[in-house]
Amino acid sequence: MIDSPEYERYTGPMKLHLTAEQRSDVERDLKRYFADELDQDIGDLKAQLFAEFIYEHIAPVIYAQAIRDAHEHMQEKLLDMEATLQLGRDRLKQR
Repeated sequence: MIDSPEYERYTGPMKLHLTAEQRSDVERDLKRYFADELDQDIGDLKAQLFAEFIYEHIAPVIYAQAIRDAHEHMQEKLLDMEATLQLGRDRLKQR
């Protein structure tokens, strides 16, 4: 288990739902990564276990950050829209 306040804050009951094909793709990519980058051949079981570790412990942290980033981006866009609308209202009042 990862021992970090950041990790603890953003993990929880989130369940990652992937199709069998997506899971197979992830496992294939992990096996290729280990072979190409680490010069290690891992079997199907190790790839599955490592993928499950990623889904359970790493994906929630990344997902939570992505949601925060998207929220911040949308807030900025809403503020821009409000400013644009206000500018339009001000111009209409000047006529």
